[in-house]
Amino acid sequence: MTRPRNVRIVGAIVALPTVVGIATWLTIGSFAQELPDPVATHWGAGSAPNGFSSRMTGMLFPSLFAPIVGIVMGVVLWAAFRRAPQLLRWAGAMSGFLSGMIGGIGVASLWIQRGLTDARQATDTGVMISVGLAVGVVAALAGAAVMPGEAPGSVLAHEPVPGDAPRVTLAEGERAAWSGWSTSTPLVLGSLGAMVVPLVVLVLVGSSIGFALGVAVFVGLLMLTMSAFRVTVGANGLWVRSVVGFPRFHTDLDQVVEARVVDVAPLRDFGGWGIRGDRHGRYGVVLRKGPALEVRRGDGSRFVVTVDDAAQAAALLNTLADRARTAQPR
Repeated sequence: MTRPRNVRIVGAIVALPTVVGIATWLTIGSFAQELPDPVATHWGAGSAPNGFSSRMTGMLFPSLFAPIVGIVMGVVLWAAFRRAPQLLRWAGAMSGFLSGMIGGIGVASLWIQRGLTDARQATDTGVMISVGLAVGVVAALAGAAVMPGEAPGSVLAHEPVPGDAPRVTLAEGERAAWSGWSTSTPLVLGSLGAMVVPLVVLVLVGSSIGFALGVAVFVGLLMLTMSAFRVTVGANGLWVRSVVGFPRFHTDLDQVVEARVVDVAPLRDFGGWGIRGDRHGRYGVVLRKGPALEVRRGDGSRFVVTVDDAAQAAALLNTLADRARTAQPR
């Protein structure tokens, strides 16, 4: 791994959460003298504060907790995805999101207490969650941007597709494409459930219907991005796109060493369902048990997607990769 890549990795999963922590401390410090002492630090049913701490503890906790959680999550995901460069940006994004969300909620929870003589009067919990989510999303985008993806040219295939790899018969100049869906009924249903739970909880604690509905839709859409993917094979290689357009994964034809069908057991092989990676360099979209398309790439990594008719997809991808090598010999 080159030094510039190392610098960017450290920047995404260590420096960014640290900056969030410092910004949290400085922002709270700018209005600390306007805060009551003690301050509210926890809210219960009806948005009523039911937990309190000293002003200094209220300032320190989010300023320290935000970077610690972000760094720990970033390191854990980096360790899990370091052999899967296409997933590295997720480590930066999650590190940024968690640190930003915690820092944002910490700042907002104290901001709404400015000028109060009694912290029990602070009941606007909707502001806290809104600010936390907004700051988290911005920090996630920053983390994903800083974290390096694949090094240019690092995944190019430098060997022919093996002779025993499955293929389809195409006439010279004949074009072909294939498409299918990778879906998970439990995850789709879970997306609906993920919308209902925060809606009910937020209404019970006294948030407005509009705010609760907004959070529920956000959470549901977030879950939906992981529950259905369109898989296509064609002249542009392999594309795997979420039903909402993001996340998406792409493998060019000149990166394909070999495509084949494998049998996948999500819990046994990847530790669960969704966008997954393992310590052996396999990663991808694992939504159900059964046949999956596995593509071995030039850097030794293997991309996996569970999809119907994986055999046809593998055969066509090998054929098109062969054709691309013939058209552009290296």
